[in-house]
Amino acid sequence: MITESEIINKYFKKLTLNSPSSLNLTDDVFFDNKKKIVVSTDTYIEGVHFFNSNKPSNFLFKTLRASISDIICKGVQPNFYFLNLNLKKINHSWLNDFYRILKSEQKKYKINLGGGDIVKSNKFSISFTIIGYPLKKKVILRSGAKVGDDIYVTGNIGSAYYGYLHLKNKISTKNKKFAIKEYLKPNLPYRFSKFLPLFASSAVDVSDGIYIDLKHICEASNKSARLNFSKIPFTKNLSLFNGHEKYNKRKDFMFGDDYQILFTAHKSNRNKISNYAKRSKTKVTLIGDVVSNRRKNVILIDKNNKEHVINANKMGYLHNF
Repeated sequence: MITESEIINKYFKKLTLNSPSSLNLTDDVFFDNKKKIVVSTDTYIEGVHFFNSNKPSNFLFKTLRASISDIICKGVQPNFYFLNLNLKKINHSWLNDFYRILKSEQKKYKINLGGGDIVKSNKFSISFTIIGYPLKKKVILRSGAKVGDDIYVTGNIGSAYYGYLHLKNKISTKNKKFAIKEYLKPNLPYRFSKFLPLFASSAVDVSDGIYIDLKHICEASNKSARLNFSKIPFTKNLSLFNGHEKYNKRKDFMFGDDYQILFTAHKSNRNKISNYAKRSKTKVTLIGDVVSNRRKNVILIDKNNKEHVINANKMGYLHNF
């Protein structure tokens, strides 16, 4: 078995020819510092990243917003997107719905279609490439965390997981509509993201799970981090799912698909972050700190203030081949 990261390190990293814009393939974006352009690309497969393509609303909000999330968590304004579609057949009613959703999302996030490709295939898939420009001539990468920095996350964690469970018919609760909406239409911290260059030292979006995404920052920054489990802002609505002991907060925080911003910042920025959070009407929570240990671990602090180092491969979503 081999992971996505191992494939990249073994076969593809050398192909960058040490171009600084490729960031050594340790981030989710390409950044040309001279031309001030940022690029990110993602592919989504039916049955892997979403349940089915019967209706565009089943996947289109989620996949486009997940792609935009890679850009905005860097303090970058998305401007254009390129769309690649593998279609099994043509259905004009389906295409009209697809068009209407893209049109509304373009208006919401101030982006335009730049081009793409459409091919016929037996398997439906969709790919987005997002192009954007730094808002403050600064891009917040994974690699900038400093010893002593605070660790923050926007929004709430965990509700997407319960949407997934509802869609899989594994649970059924009175909060079903809310949970499914959180899974299919993630609420990106778009307004707050514009302020990141004013205080953030590193950042990543919570797509694979908060533990493993923080591990990505640690690896790129050559640092370790302490994550206080009791401080993680699990959505209050999850209390409505009590009684499903099989599905607990540890799984919520492993699952991912929250598309919130996980970032680090110097302690002197606490008031500034609080003010910008209020200004953008965004919940921002202090959940840990960066430490000097160079083992690049995430140290989990439990409710009894005990420290645990857990295998990150068991704490989030990984593509295993």
